[in-house]
Amino acid sequence: MTYGELHQNLFDEHVVSPFYLKPLQPPYLKWYDPSAQCDYHAGITGHSIENCTAFKKVVEKLIKMGIVEFREPIIQSWRWGINAIGENVVKRTNEDISEVKTPLRTVWKEIVKKGLIKSSFEEEGEGEDFGNYCEFHKAEGHEIKECAEFRLLVQSLMNNEKMKF
Repeated sequence: MTYGELHQNLFDEHVVSPFYLKPLQPPYLKWYDPSAQCDYHAGITGHSIENCTAFKKVVEKLIKMGIVEFREPIIQSWRWGINAIGENVVKRTNEDISEVKTPLRTVWKEIVKKGLIKSSFEEEGEGEDFGNYCEFHKAEGHEIKECAEFRLLVQSLMNNEKMKF
């Protein structure tokens, strides 16, 4: 996989964004290539992404953080929507509850199903709309998607790697 392909994959998954630079002015350094453009630096001329040391450092940091890992070509399917990309796999795991796109009512049902929380709610009301009801508190007044305490619980499970999105 080239750095250009990797950049596009990371960009598509919202892991990196363009880094804007002021265009270089003459006299140019000897590595300056007027026919090359860098995708990471928002198309600035002077170098390609294949020769971009700034992007290479970003990739190194993402690897150290565990956000990017390379494996043999495989296809992965994740229940929670973790991303698998391209020829080599780029995996991005959400680290914050605010990044989770799975509806929290679905998360609640999975937590109960896996036995992480005991609830009499397990089989009740499959597919029903509970409106202004919080399954976590078993009370009306707010929905589970707005429940600060449930969001903290899910964040704690994510932090302890008991749940990944």
